[in-house]
Amino acid sequence: MLKIAKNEFKKDKNMRNFMISADELLLFFGMGKENHTYLQNELKVLNRTQVIYNILGKNKRSQESGAFTLISEFKYKQGMITYSFPSHIEEMILNPKIFGKINLIVIKSLRSRHAIALYELAEDYLNAQIPKMTIEKFRELMGIEEHQYYKFATFKKNVIDVAVDEINDRENIGFTITYELDKKGRKTGISPNPKKVVNTFTP
Repeated sequence: MLKIAKNEFKKDKNMRNFMISADELLLFFGMGKENHTYLQNELKVLNRTQVIYNILGKNKRSQESGAFTLISEFKYKQGMITYSFPSHIEEMILNPKIFGKINLIVIKSLRSRHAIALYELAEDYLNAQIPKMTIEKFRELMGIEEHQYYKFATFKKNVIDVAVDEINDRENIGFTITYELDKKGRKTGISPNPKKVVNTFTP
């Protein structure tokens, strides 16, 4: 969807609505042509999934922080999907220099949405130290709502460890990730630590 938008922007920078066939998307995600209901549900998820930016204050030059959804709207009719992006994503498409180095093939291979969120965070901080944060802040980054995994042991087992294990099992990701927990009384902090994989292969 991003690729189509990028190509259309090259032709017309005023373009705001884009179109793709459902079959094309289903083929890309390897879901088969009979999963149209599932695809519509996934588009609804994109429409309500928030991306919160500069939440950790990495961009020191700009004090701006905020949030946007992955797609602002979509229409599904006769196997064709018309969609649009919020202005923040439009800006990133038009100005590729501010794109993070996010690999869509990697994202496609990850099963857990928490693994995807952790991968994006680690990729963004691959050449810098991810600051230690509270568990509450980390839950927000992982997209966990207040009523979900409210017990820390359950959150650690089903979110943190699942995401870390899935990333570390992927050979197509150029880093591994560990984390440290810092417990002080009833407060717990977490420090994710991505580390580049050194390629020792010699032909």
